[in-house]
Amino acid sequence: MRAKTFESIATATGETIHWVGNKAAPIPACVSRVREDMGAYLYLARELITQAGYQDNPLAHLVIEAANGLQQRVTDLDNKVNKLRNKSPEKLRHMLDMDSVLEDLYIIEQSANTILQIKEDLIGPARRQRPQPTDLVQVVKENIRGFGLAPGVVSYSIDGSIPRCLLTPPTLAGWSST
Repeated sequence: MRAKTFESIATATGETIHWVGNKAAPIPACVSRVREDMGAYLYLARELITQAGYQDNPLAHLVIEAANGLQQRVTDLDNKVNKLRNKSPEKLRHMLDMDSVLEDLYIIEQSANTILQIKEDLIGPARRQRPQPTDLVQVVKENIRGFGLAPGVVSYSIDGSIPRCLLTPPTLAGWSST
């Protein structure tokens, strides 16, 4: 019976972890692309501001600071941006497409929302349960039946009548009585 219990828990946990992993998988790649694209945009904006002589403007100063900070965090940003200098305007439009950044942010948002919904589906119902009058004999019989054991493996005897109890339905922590 213990082996069947652990097998059921392992199967349910494995499937859930696999599903969550699939929903989380695109997040790192999307974050990386957004970071690189934002770095390129800020780097190019800093270059244009500097070339135009607007670096003393307070707003331009913010862009320059942001570009400098991001340049320290994004590896090889100088080389990536230098490659952009030789591209045609059409190619640049394709490579630095704001729709691509927005799409990556949408994927991140949807993945995060899906993961949060999975969490709520798994944990949320347990939080909303109210104690209910419960027949303990029925609970024991259903649990034994749920293990799928061969007839006769488990035997039990109940003497007399057991009154109904107020129980909170099962949660991840198990049954709790009130």
